Amino acid sequence: MNVLFQDSMRYLQQPFTVLTFLAREEAITLLTCEHVRARMPELIALKRKRPAEHLRIWEQAYLPIARFVAVPETRCAGHPQIEAIPDPEDRPFARLAIATAPSLLLTRDHHLTDVGLGTSAWADILTVLGSLIELDAAIHGSGHAAVIAARLVGLLTARIWKLIESEPLLVLAALGAGLLFVLCNWEQTVRSLRTAVDMLGAGGTRLLEASEPAFQSRERALGKLAAELQPPMLPRDIESICARELAVHRQSLTTEALRERCTGHDHPLAQRQLTSILNAHTSFTTSRRGEWELGELGRPLIEG
Repeated sequence: MNVLFQDSMRYLQQPFTVLTFLAREEAITLLTCEHVRARMPELIALKRKRPAEHLRIWEQAYLPIARFVAVPETRCAGHPQIEAIPDPEDRPFARLAIATAPSLLLTRDHHLTDVGLGTSAWADILTVLGSLIELDAAIHGSGHAAVIAARLVGLLTARIWKLIESEPLLVLAALGAGLLFVLCNWEQTVRSLRTAVDMLGAGGTRLLEASEPAFQSRERALGKLAAELQPPMLPRDIESICARELAVHRQSLTTEALRERCTGHDHPLAQRQLTSILNAHTSFTTSRRGEWELGELGRPLIEG
């Protein structure tokens, strides 16, 4: 909760934060506990500086991107780090993070960090995550561009040949022009082909060399991120499997889809059994289509 409060204060000064950007772009799933939805307006109201504007930002910029999850005390019961947290109000955040792990628990609460849960350098780790996404886009984007270019050439060539095949005279003209070119410029053609092959080889080498710093930067960013990730409680139970799947997919899933995920984690069960389990768990809600969601997206508390 303190992270959301501080981040919204930053947004109040300048209408952009890494947290809101990543959540809006669906690079991350922003989860928090259900009671934050009611407590945040209370905290904002206690502020002496621009509380009305701060509340408007909370409603317009944060409620639409945050999922508020009810977390029962039975979630991840017996986990030693959770049991060591002295403040009962902080435990639901730890339970939610572990249930959906691997996850990043962003907090400045020493009750959590003292037992080895969460990261207090949350702004820094979000910047690392943003740079990792940017590096992935740079690395894979160039490859995608090459594939797209090759496909466009292929489509263009296919279209030209389709046009040629429809006109026999054009076929003869095309073959004749090609043959004439090869026969009249044989040495030049051979040299051009060899040059093209050399260029492709050199180009591939240069591409790899140019990409190497990006790959190295990506590895460093992954290392920093991995060091802050909250590991799951193993073995995963059915509720944690479903929570993780719904958090990762950021959309509602059918009972059958979740049942298949559970079966893949060595928890085979009938669809009716899973429906009963999810109905009894307060963390899961149903969408208008009758599919399952993890918590629910925030809704503005006041209009405006």
